[in-house]
Amino acid sequence: MSARIPPQPGPDDPTARAEDPRDGAEIFSSEAGRGLEEFFRPLLAIAEFTEDGVSHLLEVRKVLEAEAAWLAALRAEEHHLSALRKDLAVMERAVEAGGAVDAADAGFHLHVAEASGNPLLERIMDGIFAVLDELVRPGRQEMVSADDKRQSFVEQHREVLEGLEARDPERARQAMYVHLALVERESGGS
Repeated sequence: MSARIPPQPGPDDPTARAEDPRDGAEIFSSEAGRGLEEFFRPLLAIAEFTEDGVSHLLEVRKVLEAEAAWLAALRAEEHHLSALRKDLAVMERAVEAGGAVDAADAGFHLHVAEASGNPLLERIMDGIFAVLDELVRPGRQEMVSADDKRQSFVEQHREVLEGLEARDPERARQAMYVHLALVERESGGS
């Protein structure tokens, strides 16, 4: 399996910028990965060609990521928390500078999945992000373009991180659920 999340510059590094953790990655590089590729191909078709496809995918994401946050609160190691802090710092600087938060946001969510300690969950989240990236990137950028929404978006991530750092699974799960419910609503979902 190839590494997917590249090292990031520290939060005090003035050249720091978020990179999409999937850039150059071979998400489906192993035999099992090719099976996951076959699993995600129909998801993309369903999401693309059904009226409620994206909404349904966002619901799945909400369920999986809330549980990933719960597991991460119990299993995260310091290097996971450090990566999440860096993602949050990049988001904060991007908001202050009026820049895009997409890559740092994706990194944050994929780092939570990694911190869950469940490699299958990690791979599934990679696939869901790839499908969502195909379908909703323009709308996602619009969703966090207003300054008040951008600040709220960053604060929601901070609340997830605080739950993880406190090793409080319920707090982490609830913070992630609330965040993704808002994302779902802003995206025109349920």
